[in-house]
Amino acid sequence: MQDLLNTRGVPAYDVRDLLDTVADAQRWVRMLLPGTVGRLTAADLPALRRLRLDVARAVRGDAATGTAAVT
Repeated sequence: MQDLLNTRGVPAYDVRDLLDTVADAQRWVRMLLPGTVGRLTAADLPALRRLRLDVARAVRGDAATGTAAVT
């Protein structure tokens, strides 16, 4: 979960969001889970971002407004 949270961009430090594009997300997934995940598509990005948001809210103790589907 920490790795997922660390995909957020930090503009003040010129750090890009690692889930910004399909290519960025694919590189991150391959680095984290080599050989275990197929090709990502643009349709996968909203679910990944939503999962990241839900995890961040849970870590902060915020009430969840919904859950991300992980398939």
